Amino acid sequence: MDKNKKFFIIAGVLLVFLVVFLGVNEYQKQQKELSKEELPARDFSKLVYFYDEGELANFMNNTFKVLLESQFNAVICELESKEVEPACYALESINGLLADQYTHIAVKVYNLIQERFPNYLEEKNFAICDVSSPSINEHLLDSQLMADTFGLGQHLYFPEGTISCNLIDELKPEAVSFFIGRVPNSEQLNQYTAKIYLVNSETADQVMKAKNFEEGVKFFNNQPLLWELNFPIDH
Repeated sequence: MDKNKKFFIIAGVLLVFLVVFLGVNEYQKQQKELSKEELPARDFSKLVYFYDEGELANFMNNTFKVLLESQFNAVICELESKEVEPACYALESINGLLADQYTHIAVKVYNLIQERFPNYLEEKNFAICDVSSPSINEHLLDSQLMADTFGLGQHLYFPEGTISCNLIDELKPEAVSFFIGRVPNSEQLNQYTAKIYLVNSETADQVMKAKNFEEGVKFFNNQPLLWELNFPIDH
């Protein structure tokens, strides 16, 4: 009897350990699956284009080519490093920006104006102004080469964000606004906002004389808002 009791006691203890082990294992498995579901995912079904270009001008040109040849009004291209191929997606398939990722967002301004403010299609001497916060803009945009290549307007860089205005003599179908640079990696910066405004040339001139970000943004009060983006920054 004693041997049988010992056997049953040992078997019972082992059974308890087995139940606990299986329970813990199942719990950890569920937690891993849950954490995977919570991670932001890129929707590859809406992948627009892959390409391999190193120089900034080529990077931008290819993004614009992807945008203008697609059916989407906005695309985003991400470049993890120069050794890895950049990937472009429809912006509507993305739910956030990745910190430290070199990012290029391009928007079809002509299409949006045609849809929302068609009176500007015939307008002369107005400006398209882009505002982003925090700033991800690439400072190389201020070079003469970039200005000559893309007809870029002036950029104002502030700690809180970036403002740029581009004077338009005549709106063309290939007109594009864009935001480009490395997404900042700071725990204090967890939201990215980008906006595109339509203003007259006089207002644009005042904007570009602003001494700080808050002063510049105030000029856009009651101005037509063409496009807006609010994305979380995933660290």
